[in-house]
Amino acid sequence: MEISLQQAIEIHAKSMRDRFGAERGTQRALQQAMRCRAKGDNEGFLVWIQVRNAIHEVASSAPTRSLH
Repeated sequence: MEISLQQAIEIHAKSMRDRFGAERGTQRALQQAMRCRAKGDNEGFLVWIQVRNAIHEVASSAPTRSLH
């Protein structure tokens, strides 16, 4: 089964929101984006920024529970 990049972003966003909570999830996604940028991985940077933005979207549509 293939998934699209957008679906993968949404899956990561939901997973990070559920695991870390919205605030920590967005921070972790931004940290990953900055690591990609530091390595010169502009595509990875943009994808992780999209994950960070998607966390905000899913956080506003579902209750948050943090496992950590």
